Amino acid sequence: MVFQRHQNTTPNRYYLKLRLQHARRMLEETNLSIASIAQATGFSSQSYFGKCFKDLYDIQPSHLRQE
Repeated sequence: MVFQRHQNTTPNRYYLKLRLQHARRMLEETNLSIASIAQATGFSSQSYFGKCFKDLYDIQPSHLRQE
């Protein structure tokens, strides 16, 4: 309750957002494959990583990399 009141989210969502922020930086700053970035940020499935990334940023990881 305290966490949610101060952060306006659940601990799980907060941690997921941190992982996705790190993944976005890796996509922008490295040449690692998307699969490697997904694994490095704690996703066991590249497709789940892509879904979570799109839900947060409204863009697929591969499209972000192309920009």
